[in-house]
Amino acid sequence: MCNHGDEPEAQILLTSCQKKPATWNPSMQVTLGYLDLNKDDVNERRPLGDIPYQLCAKRGLYDSLEESCREVTCEDGQQLVSGMCKPMFLTARGLGYELYFGLRPVVPIDVSGDHDILHRLPAEMEIYLGQTLLKGKVKLQDFAMSFNTTNQDGWCSQLSNDLGVYARIISNTWNDQEQLQTELLSLRHTRFNIDSQNWNMSFQSFPSETAWHTMQPSRRHTPLALSSCVVIVANSHMEHRKDGTMRVGTTTSDPLMANENNLIPSYIRLSSLLTCPHVQLLPHEYSVAEPADDLMLSWGVVLHSNSYLMNLQGNVTICMSDFLHKLDKYSSKRSPTEETLAIVLLSISVLSLFVSFLVFLLFTVLRSLPGKNNMILVVCLFYLRCRC
Repeated sequence: MCNHGDEPEAQILLTSCQKKPATWNPSMQVTLGYLDLNKDDVNERRPLGDIPYQLCAKRGLYDSLEESCREVTCEDGQQLVSGMCKPMFLTARGLGYELYFGLRPVVPIDVSGDHDILHRLPAEMEIYLGQTLLKGKVKLQDFAMSFNTTNQDGWCSQLSNDLGVYARIISNTWNDQEQLQTELLSLRHTRFNIDSQNWNMSFQSFPSETAWHTMQPSRRHTPLALSSCVVIVANSHMEHRKDGTMRVGTTTSDPLMANENNLIPSYIRLSSLLTCPHVQLLPHEYSVAEPADDLMLSWGVVLHSNSYLMNLQGNVTICMSDFLHKLDKYSSKRSPTEETLAIVLLSISVLSLFVSFLVFLLFTVLRSLPGKNNMILVVCLFYLRCRC
């Protein structure tokens, strides 16, 4: 699979391919577990499912307003099957994921004092996440936590009620891809209880794109992450505990620090849009103040931060279902007067067809062979008008 040129997605997703691209051979379990669902005849004909819109190219929607074909895609590691994004593998090992979410503590956290909460809590959280919740199924490659100390007046304080978690993880055991992704996504709606010698803390996690835009390795030096009220602690800063003992963690070195000759594997972004097909927006189709803010679409729809994705290049993608609102709004180029006239004439046509069919029922002499043909024609036209 690693050396199979027809499947570049599999090459970049399996980290083992990056380690030994020329010699590593996949086990028969991986080879048999791979599903090329796109080659199924039914899914080839209807990759977007049963939708009443004009299709174009192989997997695209025709945008009459832009007079162009809008490609429909899926997140890395997923493939388009009958209008849904499904996992690419049945079972696999070595898939990389970006897991991120917000944390809301039951009691605001005091980041000052001599308890070193800024370093002890991320260390405990990382071990709790990898060993307790995920039971060692994955290995954490990169881990970071953010502490937002902005108070209600907009000033920096010593208390934080808004935390974030970001982790890059690699599955190190054979897992059902769909089941693992479901388990990872459920962590964004989980109750966390961290027990230590000196404190006991409880948190409620929630989906947050701010965590990605703040702590993704390539974005840790952006204005959003460099706010004086936001403190970010990454795993590279947590090599020792406060008492000087070597920390026993689950992390390896930062993948971005690897040899430049080695390819950096692609990570599957675990967001709310993982299972929905994506459409990338054009710059004039939306406006947003800054990453993780509400997105205003040109067709009058407002999407919250967890309903769209912005990548490192600033490109925005939304679910196909949200994009279809645009096609619904601009699919007809009739003026309001023409729309009113069409509705009136359509109603007259439906009434006339009903009366015609009633006449054939009332007068037996009309139900000859040509008359029956006319009755069938009237029924078909009536059905067509009613659908319109």
